Amino acid sequence: MVKEIQTRVLVLFFYATMLMFALWFYMERVVILDASFQLFYMLKDDSFAIQVNRYGAVMTQIFPLLASKIGLSLKAVVMTYSAGFIVLYALTFYILAFRFKNLSLALVFFLFNIGMTTHSFFWIQCELMPGVCISMILLAIIEHQCHNSLPTLPMFSYIYIVPLLLLITFTYPLLPFVITYGVGFFIIYYKQSWLKFLPILGLYFLLIFIKTNYLNNWYDISTSERIHNINKLFPNYFDLVSNDNFASYVWQHWYSWIIVLGIGVYIGFRYRFTKIIIWTLLFNLGFLFVLNVSWAEGAEEFYLEPQYSLLMIFAAFQFIYLANGRWQMTYLQGFIIVIFVAFLIRIVVISPVYSSRVEYLSQLITSANAKRQPKQILSTKDIDLQKLKMSWAIGSESWLLSTIKYGRTTSIIIEDNENQYKKFLPAVDSIIVLNHAFSIKKLPLRYFKVDSVSYTK
Repeated sequence: MVKEIQTRVLVLFFYATMLMFALWFYMERVVILDASFQLFYMLKDDSFAIQVNRYGAVMTQIFPLLASKIGLSLKAVVMTYSAGFIVLYALTFYILAFRFKNLSLALVFFLFNIGMTTHSFFWIQCELMPGVCISMILLAIIEHQCHNSLPTLPMFSYIYIVPLLLLITFTYPLLPFVITYGVGFFIIYYKQSWLKFLPILGLYFLLIFIKTNYLNNWYDISTSERIHNINKLFPNYFDLVSNDNFASYVWQHWYSWIIVLGIGVYIGFRYRFTKIIIWTLLFNLGFLFVLNVSWAEGAEEFYLEPQYSLLMIFAAFQFIYLANGRWQMTYLQGFIIVIFVAFLIRIVVISPVYSSRVEYLSQLITSANAKRQPKQILSTKDIDLQKLKMSWAIGSESWLLSTIKYGRTTSIIIEDNENQYKKFLPAVDSIIVLNHAFSIKKLPLRYFKVDSVSYTK
């Protein structure tokens, strides 16, 4: 019991360390793509910025929104946004470890937070992360029901289960892998009947069916079409760019996954947990196949990392549940410390990529100010896309960085096509973000210090 308490406190200390890193790198984590874009909308509308029906984002957006409502500065709002993700993770761990008293599931969640995280420490916005938080709470409720001998779940438990399933359904499309794996793992580990949990899975997949067919959105439709690569590429699944990329990413950054998976398989063989080994390998290989085929042509590591990180959940479930009680807690603590130190090293090593990105944006802003062009339109040939990674969100990024750093807003947008923003040039009282012009008269002055001048090339 003492060792378990020590482990809980140790992990909370690790979350406190992650929080300090999140505050130190607050610019790198928020002045980037979706995070800056959604923050723009949150402060503009004084409300949540829910996009493509991913309502789980409320769990992280609540932090900067509350900070703005109590009148904090823009810098403080951004720091709160960066810190909020770590606070949410720590709160989820606390609920699992202290309220449910489920140290095993809490450690699975912690390993998910650190095991493969490298670029996704800086690209924070992916709704998969809060979605996993909700999923872990649901799995804790389900696991609790494994400790009774009832043939079915008590009806009152659905008071909690149904809202959580709704929120999970409308948070991220890959979460069915987490729920299905977790429920199946508990059925095998605790020797439960599938019939006991079939209503939960049936209800969940019914909700997914309704969302997919009647409440879907353009973004999920476009990304889900990638699954058709299974037919298009058959049988050439081995000569894919994504396979080579994945091997490179594992070697450079995601090595903890293969270590955790390998040790878990070893413990499983030693103690004859054959069904769990098969279940875990099935999900690891099956999920890997789906992602690699879907993204056959490859994509930026920062974008794909959150999706691939679900592999760590499958591996961590097997490892933690089989090691806990069979390893001395001191050994388990030592292993977690090693994984955490490796995580910190990766963050420090990769951080210059994102710091240089912020510095490059700052140089663009300084150049615009030197030319006395607080609203500037650039062409793609004028910028370093490799440093910027993507250019679609530079309108919100330049607003955020310039307003914090210089106290005045410099708005920079990038044309993909000649005269793309021609129709907006006469609008002196507007700021342009992603093909939309917003009247500066309707923006809160505390966070938007925009000059009434026209955009110039």
